[in-house]
Amino acid sequence: MAEALPEKDVKFDIKQLSRDEIKLLALNIFPQGKTAVHYLANSIEQLKILYRKTSIKDLYYDPISVPFIKNFQGLSPLHLTLETENDAGIGIILDLIKNDPIDNHGRAISDIFPDIVDINNA
Repeated sequence: MAEALPEKDVKFDIKQLSRDEIKLLALNIFPQGKTAVHYLANSIEQLKILYRKTSIKDLYYDPISVPFIKNFQGLSPLHLTLETENDAGIGIILDLIKNDPIDNHGRAISDIFPDIVDINNA
């Protein structure tokens, strides 16, 4: 599945994927150091579906931890949503990472904490 994704303009429909496929997709690092969340960062509906499908916790499933890293340009998915002033995307990404251990995302977003606080106070 990951091999079929082109380097530029990656488009995939997260709602078409099973939970197991999303788990595999979430754990992949794509060209240029991007993750699935990098590709979905400015697609609100896709992010909502990803968040919903990865946060399932019940008798059969544990939540899926999505790696949250910077790409080769030094940008995390949160950086990308900040660049485009995508407030809804920022909120969804923060919801996506809020229950993860700080090591999952802390280093990737420490440089933009002031920007996040500034947006929340606006």
